[in-house]
Amino acid sequence: MAEGWRKLRVGYRCGRALGSLVLVLMLSVPWRLAGRWRTSRRAIENAAWDILLRGFGIRVRCHGDRRLAPGTLALANHLSWVDIAVLARVADVGFVAKADVAGWPLLGVLAQRHGSVFVDRHRRAGVVEARGELVVRLTSGRSLVLFAEGTTSTGEGVMPFRTSLVPDQAVDLRMVCPVTLACRDPHQRALVAWVGDDALLPHALALAAAGGATIDVDFGKLLGGGDRKQVVREAQARIALRLADLLGGGADPLEDQAATLKRAA
Repeated sequence: MAEGWRKLRVGYRCGRALGSLVLVLMLSVPWRLAGRWRTSRRAIENAAWDILLRGFGIRVRCHGDRRLAPGTLALANHLSWVDIAVLARVADVGFVAKADVAGWPLLGVLAQRHGSVFVDRHRRAGVVEARGELVVRLTSGRSLVLFAEGTTSTGEGVMPFRTSLVPDQAVDLRMVCPVTLACRDPHQRALVAWVGDDALLPHALALAAAGGATIDVDFGKLLGGGDRKQVVREAQARIALRLADLLGGGADPLEDQAATLKRAA
């Protein structure tokens, strides 16, 4: 009997996840039509990300001020494909991502519509071209998230940040925001981490089948001024400290001012 209920629960969760993908695809037409009207576009974006997060059982706890000023460059650690959905929901941002992301099922399309910059690291000029495009987007007032580790991790620590894509402009204007992503529950963290050669959809469905996860997102104070590499190192250090604090499970000094987005399990 218990095994039967377990299979039924897993089937329901996977069905809900797949259903959310269908609903988001249905929103693609009004999303495209609303492209010229920012308020309408953002409302449709939020609805799409809400459906996707709820469908896969992703719950979000947001700390700090997520209202990024136009032209902010957020430097973040990177856990999984989940990061894109979470950050796109809590903040009006595009992404700086590897070229492969553009080909991801659904998420790639959504990332493109957020005005993301895709980096082809297999071409020598790819990084230079992407950095130039990044400057153009920031200058136009678009805020962007750069996963500065350059790859996903297990979520237990922070790998060295790369500096090649960080423009001097963002540093000079003190518009660099450290953003920490954390999954506090060890079991959930292992499910969220997208490392190795796992394909996107099987990984996503396995996460949904297990009941999803809760992700903490912390927006730190703006950095900038001085040496570009030093600013990136400072952002990495702040994120590492905040991650250790969140994973430690102690009292959270930001909890009182946290903007919590509750999601159904």
